[in-house]
Amino acid sequence: MKIAMKRLIRDEKGAALILALILLLIGGLMSAALLGHMGSGILAGQVHERRTAELYAADAGVEDAIWKIQNSDGYLPCIPGSPPRNYTITDADGRVAEVNDKRVEVTIDYADSRAYRVTATSITEGGTHTTIQAYIYGFSFPDNAITAKKDVDLGNNVYVDGWIQYGENLNPKPNAEFDPDKTINEVYTNWPSSGELYDYYYSEYINGKTFDEYYSEDCVIDADSTPSVGSIYCDGDLDFMSSDNSVKKDLALGGTIYVNGNLYVGDYPEAKDFTLNLDGQTIFCEGDIYVTGKTDIIGSGSIIAKGNIHFEPNFTGSDDYILLLALEGNLEFWPTGDFTGFVMSVDGQVDFKPGGIFKGSVAGDVVVDLESNVTVIYQSAVEASIDFPFDTFANWRIRSWNII
Repeated sequence: MKIAMKRLIRDEKGAALILALILLLIGGLMSAALLGHMGSGILAGQVHERRTAELYAADAGVEDAIWKIQNSDGYLPCIPGSPPRNYTITDADGRVAEVNDKRVEVTIDYADSRAYRVTATSITEGGTHTTIQAYIYGFSFPDNAITAKKDVDLGNNVYVDGWIQYGENLNPKPNAEFDPDKTINEVYTNWPSSGELYDYYYSEYINGKTFDEYYSEDCVIDADSTPSVGSIYCDGDLDFMSSDNSVKKDLALGGTIYVNGNLYVGDYPEAKDFTLNLDGQTIFCEGDIYVTGKTDIIGSGSIIAKGNIHFEPNFTGSDDYILLLALEGNLEFWPTGDFTGFVMSVDGQVDFKPGGIFKGSVAGDVVVDLESNVTVIYQSAVEASIDFPFDTFANWRIRSWNII
C-alpha cells in the first residue's frame, strides 16, 4: 500500500499540459480585450495626430497675422469699427497654400490701441477644422518712460514714474527712486534705423512738396520784422532769431521747415530773447540743430535732425507735446521749465538734463543718462497723436491665445 502511494505522488506526467491549457485560456481572454484596446489607441492616435496638425496649422495662421501686422501693407483695420481683414494663406505665386495639408483662413480685427484680435482656422479636405483666437499687442518704446538698447544710468535723486526697459545694464545711484517691478531687462528688438525714419519724414514732408519760400543759400529770419513764416526750403544754414531787445517778439511757424544745412534758433551773435511758436508744424534738418536759452518754445510740433541736437530753450509749463528726434547724432536735452514730449536719439546718446518735470518718454540707442535731481513721469505719446510710425516699430506680442 505504501509503495503504491509513493508511485502515485511521484508520477507527475501531464501536469505541464494542464498549466499550459490554463495559461492559454487566460491569454485568450486577455487578447481580445488587448487587441480591442490597441485598435482604439490607433484610432485615437490618428485623431490626435490630425488635431495636432490642425492646431499647428492654425497657429501658423496666427504667426502669419503677426507678420502682416508688424509689416503693415497699408490696409489693415486701424480704427474701431473698421471692417476686419479676411484672407487665406497663399504661396509666393498667390495660390492657396496648404499648411500641414490644411487650408488656413485668417481674420484680423482691430481691438483697441495697438491691439488686434486674430482668428485663424485650419480646415481639412474632410471639413474638420481647428480655430485659434489670439489677441496681439504692439508694445512700443513710448510705452516706457525710458527705453535704451544698452545702458540706463540713473543719477542721485532721480525719480522715474513708469517702465524702464534696457538691453544691458541699469545703473541707479543709491538715492535714485524707481519701481524695480517696472523694469525690463530685454533688448528692444524692433528698434528703428535712422535711414527708415529719415525716409519716412522726408517722404512725408519734403519730397515732392511745394514750399512758400525757397532759399538757395544761408538765411536769417528775424522775428522783429517777420512775426510769422509759411513753409520754408533752405539749401544752406537757417537762423531764427530776434534783434529787438526792448520787447520779446514772437515767431510763428505756418508750415514745414526744411533745412539742408544747420538750424540755429536764438544762436545768432546779435540774437535777443524771443518766442518760437511751433503751432503743430515740423522742422526737418539735414545737419545739426542748436536751440539756445534765448528761445521760449510754445505749441506742439516735431523737431527732427539727421545730425546732433543741442536743445536748451525755455518752457513755461504748457502741456503742448513735442517730438524731439536725432536720427544719427547725439541729443543734448537741457531745457528750462517743465517739458512734455517724446525725446529720442536713434543711433546716438541722450544727455538728459531737464530743468523741470519731464512728462513723456525718452529713448536712446547707446546710453540714456539721467543726471541728478531729474523727474520723469510717463505720458503716452500715442495719445498725443504725434507724427511717428509707432506701430511700424512696435514689438508685437501675443497677449492671449485660446482654442475655440
